[in-house]
Amino acid sequence: MGATFFSCSKGEANQDPEFGRLSIKDLTAGAVRVVEGENNKFPTSTDGNTFSNILSGKNRFRFYQADDLLLDTSLSVQPYVKNTFVMFKSGNNTDLKIFGSDFKGLDHETLPDPGIVKFSLANFSSTLPNKVNIYINTATYTPNTDKPIQVAQFLNVSTSFSDFQNIKLGITSDNGLVSQFTFIITDPINQTVLASLPVALPKDLDNHLINTVFLFYVDSGGAVTILMSK
Repeated sequence: MGATFFSCSKGEANQDPEFGRLSIKDLTAGAVRVVEGENNKFPTSTDGNTFSNILSGKNRFRFYQADDLLLDTSLSVQPYVKNTFVMFKSGNNTDLKIFGSDFKGLDHETLPDPGIVKFSLANFSSTLPNKVNIYINTATYTPNTDKPIQVAQFLNVSTSFSDFQNIKLGITSDNGLVSQFTFIITDPINQTVLASLPVALPKDLDNHLINTVFLFYVDSGGAVTILMSK
């Protein structure tokens, strides 16, 4: 914690500066250069878009594509922790957006029980209708065979992320958890199947799920991408 001391002249408490670490994940289609600070003209990052020893509170960040300024904004930094943000641009002609861990209430979303994950979905595809239905299929083991099952449906998915839904994972023949899904995307009016997209949840070296709460979106190229997770 920062040390507190008192001014001799006014007797007021002063706080030593507190610092945090900030990381910005790039989900844009092109390389975006990040400039930190009020007066800096070049990035101060030494590790991609990770910045160390950033003063806590609001800090100025500018985001450039080549020499074009895309966004000039302030990001809030909490001391003594890694502050994670995502820069997101759904298409070439769309505005750059910066999401923090509080987006869609992710930081306060409760973790699901074992064997369950939580999904929130959005659609930013340039080749699909503005709104689509997304049905989520997986498989679970029954005697002698893997049985395909539907585990969730998201109706009228748009560029606004949906509410989180609990999704029960399938079981493998050795009582493990199935982490592969298929997103079946249909037209909400006539239910024509528009796409069938594979999705695999990330696992660690011990074959355990790394995270269980996910914000997924269908990107402009028609693939399913994780925006953020925990």
